[in-house]
Amino acid sequence: MDHKEIIDLLERNYKILNESNAKWLDKRAKYLLARIFTGKKQILPLAEFDWLDTAFIHKSGLFTSFSKVTRYTLTGLMISGQLNSVEGIEELFFNKKILKDNGFKSSSATYFAAYQLFLSKSERRTEIVQRADRIYKEIKALHPFITTTNDYSAVVSLAQAEQLAHLSEEEICEIVEYYFEEFQGIGLKNRDSCLVASTLATLMIGKKDWDFLAHLSSLITFFENNQVKIKSLHFVPLVSLTYLKQQTDLVDLEELLVFMEEISKNISIYFESDYKESLAMSLYAESKSNSLSQTNVTTLSVSFNQIIVQEQTMLASNAVALINKNI
Repeated sequence: MDHKEIIDLLERNYKILNESNAKWLDKRAKYLLARIFTGKKQILPLAEFDWLDTAFIHKSGLFTSFSKVTRYTLTGLMISGQLNSVEGIEELFFNKKILKDNGFKSSSATYFAAYQLFLSKSERRTEIVQRADRIYKEIKALHPFITTTNDYSAVVSLAQAEQLAHLSEEEICEIVEYYFEEFQGIGLKNRDSCLVASTLATLMIGKKDWDFLAHLSSLITFFENNQVKIKSLHFVPLVSLTYLKQQTDLVDLEELLVFMEEISKNISIYFESDYKESLAMSLYAESKSNSLSQTNVTTLSVSFNQIIVQEQTMLASNAVALINKNI
């Protein structure tokens, strides 16, 4: 798709959401939901969206940690991933039970971790969750104040990644810590977002890679020279974009700047330039990922889900993100 087609599809999916159960969502949350389908060149199916959302409400009950933003986001992710069925719902809640039975606390973020487990064979999920718990505890020991339940989906992704299977939990955490320190050294100062970006870089690269850091630093310099001030919302899309740029020569930074400007003009959210820039970066990266090998496409796809999860988790914990109306 060209720029206009991407923006048109994004706006079309956004308008469909305005007719759905999610119509009361904050605009940012609705655009991130629309982005799930736009990135995969899909039109959001309204009837299926409302059916699955209602089914989640009945399944989770009245007293639940399943927040509205999380519920709507998982509804979108599961439909886009063709998991929108009674069986899919039961499997998601069974995955959540595996997480709880192995030390993970119940929270909105636990549902995202349960969704990540769909990428693993059912017979291996308990083993993967136990490995994820060990990774989580290692990272928590290093960063006790910034490691929270919001990191659950990231550690599950690390635990189930085939490209990291040969590494111990301690070795994986060493790589996470390497990127955490190096990212701050090149200007990514927000510690919470830096940790998310570090786990994502570990997932993608699988080793300590100075060349990747050099490419990332060059990308930051490019954006700052073009009046794009790097903030925490940019961290994860920047990591994905750097990875993609190393894998393919289809990434054209001047073209990306034009696309970012077009998104900024067409998305009707005021005083949210960093949000719109982040959205444009991730959409652009996904639009250029078709030429990659299947392994790299899978890795990048997980990263795009992590972008969505990161932003929606932030909105879910923000009291002003939703109009508290329907459950």
